[in-house]
Amino acid sequence: MFASRVDDMVDQESVLDVMSKATEFAELPVRHNEEHLNADLAKEVQFGAMGGAMESAHTKTSLLIQAHIGKVPMPIADYNTDLRSVLEQTGRVMQALVDVTADCGYLEAALLVMRLSQSMTQCLFGDESSLLTLPNMTRQVTQHLEQNKISTLSHLVCKPREQVVALLRKCGLIPAHAHAAVTILDQLPAMRLSAAFAGVAKAGTTQDMHEGMHEGKSKGGRGQGSLYEMEAGAESQIVMKIEQTNRAKRGSRAYVPKSNNLPSKARDEGWWAVLGCKETDELLALKRLSIRRHASSNVLSFVAPEEAGHKTLTAYLISDCYLGLDMEQDIPVLLHPAAIS
Repeated sequence: MFASRVDDMVDQESVLDVMSKATEFAELPVRHNEEHLNADLAKEVQFGAMGGAMESAHTKTSLLIQAHIGKVPMPIADYNTDLRSVLEQTGRVMQALVDVTADCGYLEAALLVMRLSQSMTQCLFGDESSLLTLPNMTRQVTQHLEQNKISTLSHLVCKPREQVVALLRKCGLIPAHAHAAVTILDQLPAMRLSAAFAGVAKAGTTQDMHEGMHEGKSKGGRGQGSLYEMEAGAESQIVMKIEQTNRAKRGSRAYVPKSNNLPSKARDEGWWAVLGCKETDELLALKRLSIRRHASSNVLSFVAPEEAGHKTLTAYLISDCYLGLDMEQDIPVLLHPAAIS
């Protein structure tokens, strides 16, 4: 079913709609008169019922997930039980959806599913500031931080803690709340990504988390000595070296904020290593990672795009549980026409 809907996944709303149609949610109970509760809940959540019938288990699934992410209280206690049942399935469903989008070669759709996973863990929609992950943070404080050129969680993770406390106090947090935020920052991973093609001439560039996230660019580029050359359609490999730079962090337990509807459930941090081409929306390679050491090298095999010419491939390191900590590095390549045998 997922493969036939990949083309429909163009934003977080459409990804949520596709995911909630999974057969795993078909047996979610819709009890007597709950269609009225569903209709009321649809008015409170971000995307509403998205055209679904109020008697449908899939519509109810979508509403429960939206209420969870948006911190909307459930109408009755039974809905908390139903939400727990849904959340027990969503991890497997989202991984299956990532795998299907990867098999179909859709880069943007795969990234959207991964970021929905982040939203479900942090109870924040993707269009909200990742700074709201931190306790006691308000939209007013995040606006002040943005005026100080702090727009994502990554910009705080890599700063000295004394500087962060001073900045948070300047932007409106009382001392106790500023120190509580720093305590959480110490639990978050600060990563360094360096990507290079194996067995191909030219060195890659190294990217620290504070230098560029999913909206940033690596420092290397055409004309800066980082252009790779390979044959179009050729098999190759990329090595992604990943280092955790905040040595004080211990273990891989994820920070999961308190939900309005259910107790927080402990989980481990996970990552996706991705190689893709934004120009063609092509996903070339994907690997699931559990980063338990301070440094690791991960090899991804891929087939280069078929069309010859200049391309920019992008290596991504995507968290499965944190908004605002994703990394990417652009790698320019020159693809030569395939040799005719």
